[in-house]
Amino acid sequence: MASTSAGRYGAVWLLVICLLLAGCQGLVGVDERSSDTPTVTPAVVPDQASEAFSAEGVDAGRLAELHRQALVRTNYTLTLSERLVIDGDPRRVTTRRRQVGAEARAYGITRTERTENFAPSNYAGIEGYWYNGSTELIRYPRSAGQRYEEVENPSQGLLTDPTEHRTIEGMVSAFDTKAGTRERLPNGSYLVRTGELSRADRIPGLGYFVDPRNATLSLVVNPRGFVERYRVSYSATIAGTDRQVEVSRELKVTRVGRTAVRPPAWAGAGQSGNGTD
Repeated sequence: MASTSAGRYGAVWLLVICLLLAGCQGLVGVDERSSDTPTVTPAVVPDQASEAFSAEGVDAGRLAELHRQALVRTNYTLTLSERLVIDGDPRRVTTRRRQVGAEARAYGITRTERTENFAPSNYAGIEGYWYNGSTELIRYPRSAGQRYEEVENPSQGLLTDPTEHRTIEGMVSAFDTKAGTRERLPNGSYLVRTGELSRADRIPGLGYFVDPRNATLSLVVNPRGFVERYRVSYSATIAGTDRQVEVSRELKVTRVGRTAVRPPAWAGAGQSGNGTD
């Protein structure tokens, strides 16, 4: 009887051992199959901006073209600001904000300007603008008398350089960027700083200002190649006088690919006739 029980228990233990071994082999098999499963590596975003940089500094022409190429086929918001201080007193602050559609087939502009004992700029009479290829709408301030103007089938819109790439090329080429600094920001953008003028005559918008000096430029370039923002400041003299002026200009590009380009709220009133609100 004892030998029979021993045999039975031996068979049971043998079965348990076999199952355990089979289970271990099965687990090994699962691990091996899992290790063979391919992993997905996120695509690397091309660093287009680096094409404009070298040991010699920033290639102004290449940067301007990268900026244009990155923006021309998408929509974006571009804001330009300028501040003038004459003999220590703020005299003019101008802000122009444009919402531009792909290939500038449609865009809107809003403009504000505050002056204090200073002649307004050429476009001070326009505070709103809309263009869509077939219609051009212009909004004037109330002080101008005529509130709106509508032009059907205009030959072209107001903007000749929607992305401001020509302005960027002139601005960057006016400075010695080799003498400046360049660093990579945590978000992947590049920050360029310099305080050395090399071709002062290339600063855009000098107009009636002469002898620019004490200039600084800071530039942030997105990895995709467009200029996210720049700020330039300099001192100058008003031509034909001994009056001193401090100039600061800033450009910002935002909401790339996410800007809603649509007629402004006042467009309906503008299309109803050349009148007032």
